[in-house]
Amino acid sequence: MQSGAKNTAGPAGKGNPWLKGALGEAANAAARTDTFLGARYRRIVKRRGHAKALVAVARSILVITWHLINDPDARYQELGTDWHQRHLNPARKTRDLVRQLQALGTTSPSHPLSWPDLSHPHPQRNRPAPPYGAPACPEKRGFSVQHRR
Repeated sequence: MQSGAKNTAGPAGKGNPWLKGALGEAANAAARTDTFLGARYRRIVKRRGHAKALVAVARSILVITWHLINDPDARYQELGTDWHQRHLNPARKTRDLVRQLQALGTTSPSHPLSWPDLSHPHPQRNRPAPPYGAPACPEKRGFSVQHRR
């Protein structure tokens, strides 16, 4: 018997541990493939981390399996690694990126001189604005990346 408040929003049980282990191994294997599930893992791992990405892929495998078992006419069709890119709305992506830039304090993405110059440690201190069309940092004109050996 419990005397305190009960949390009824969570799941009732932990489920089948054998199924959990099998799905975890299948998700780990699918994450390394060049398939839709592998691309799903790589998209999620960037923002959520390895463990949560594996759980998401395992759940996707479980949903696919459930549909295949419950519908005798259903067939699995691989969507491909570029499915998300093909179904991306470019206008919405542009709008989201503009909002991110505005949240960082920029005024206009179409005017690059208004963007903050992050190449200097103190970009606003004692620096006059360059003339329109001039590079923001003159020492970067012939810039190339050099790797240490």
